[in-house]
Amino acid sequence: MKYSAEDRDNIPPVRGSEEEAAQKSTKKADKDDSDKKEKADVKNSSAENAEKEEPLEDNLENYTKNIFIKFKHEREQIRKRTKDMSSFERFKYIFYYYKWTIFFTFLGILFIAYIISLIYENTRPVGFSYAIVNSYDISNDTNTQVIDDYLTAYNIDHGYKVESVKDVTLNKQVLDSGSDETTTYKYMSFSTYCDNDYFDVIFTDMEGLKICAFNGQAHPADEVISADNMAKCSDRLVTVLGQDGRDAVYGIDVSDVPAIQAMNLRYQQVYLCFPGDTERNITTANNFLTYLLSLE
Repeated sequence: MKYSAEDRDNIPPVRGSEEEAAQKSTKKADKDDSDKKEKADVKNSSAENAEKEEPLEDNLENYTKNIFIKFKHEREQIRKRTKDMSSFERFKYIFYYYKWTIFFTFLGILFIAYIISLIYENTRPVGFSYAIVNSYDISNDTNTQVIDDYLTAYNIDHGYKVESVKDVTLNKQVLDSGSDETTTYKYMSFSTYCDNDYFDVIFTDMEGLKICAFNGQAHPADEVISADNMAKCSDRLVTVLGQDGRDAVYGIDVSDVPAIQAMNLRYQQVYLCFPGDTERNITTANNFLTYLLSLE
């Protein structure tokens, strides 16, 4: 069979012939060149992208510069537009166009100020902590000036905070009935506070004093008050039944002190008892008793 020149070009080479080997070599060389070119393109592309991408520090710096440039441009524009306006007209113009910016900026300042004040309030050390017991229906006419005067006398009226609970009910009949959920909850909270040495002193009547002593919500006075102060107010010591079933001094009668009478606690006989026995509780309780009774 005869083949034309065109047919001969299309006839595949005989397997194993030199022509087939030459074709394979050519294809391999073309593929290698293509792979090299592709890798070079990827490398060049990566290099170009790396050049285009700036470091994070440079991006932040440029961003900051752009903000200042923008603000500067806006100030210049406002200056040009309000050049011929009066002060009041200039204020109205700025407020009209920037009222929301001003509003949210003001809110942001208030929020930051609130957070700062909250942090300050919660991180200040406690200057004095107390509870008022059985002063039923206690209201804002309760006078705690004696606390303020004590803080001033001991130079802890600034930078310190006062913590207090003023509406605790320690009435045996009420507590036994358990009918008032609010009263029961406050009593449980009060007990927890006492267990955690929250209060330095408790102002109470006789019934409250007996309950505090019997329930272990107050320590015997000699565990908190120094022997010297106990001796100086020996005529004021009050003995009641304690949690261990024994009589002990748990209260100090301060009923005749003018500052205590001015507190308006709804009862005539006022006693101090001491629920906390930490170092701070002991120091504060002794200092307050010394100030109140002029024991120095």
